[in-house]
Amino acid sequence: MIKIEKNYLETDRAITDINCVTHISWAHIEDGVYDVKIHFSEEDKEIIQEMSKKELEEVKVFYMNRKIPPPIEWRDSSSASFNLNKRERISIEDGIVKKERAWVTDLATTDFITWRQDEESLNYMVKLHSGSKFLRFWMNDKKEINEIIELWKMYR
Repeated sequence: MIKIEKNYLETDRAITDINCVTHISWAHIEDGVYDVKIHFSEEDKEIIQEMSKKELEEVKVFYMNRKIPPPIEWRDSSSASFNLNKRERISIEDGIVKKERAWVTDLATTDFITWRQDEESLNYMVKLHSGSKFLRFWMNDKKEINEIIELWKMYR
């Protein structure tokens, strides 16, 4: 599944602002199916997604026609909080993400977000990628991940 909306490219397990992408490469797997790699500035950072020829063409056109936004001069006001488990909590206030007693990051510097569902617990491991680093946390609900993605879009 590929979803293209405004400046955002969403795959089955990741979403990115197209302006963070340095280049796209692909390899033919079988008739009409391609392994597509979406590359970022760090050499070891990439999103890999199987795509149809039509999806690949859409991504190529989207990448070639991207528009680089002006720098952020002001921020919309926003807030959200999520209970990760009995002891951990994440809060987002005006684009600043805080995990209690662990870390803080700015959504404006997050290049892309990935998630993967654990087969046993059915919880989601979420990563906020920034440059060569990432911050990882677990969430219970895909709806909460979508809420974080919507907030991230506000600050990209």
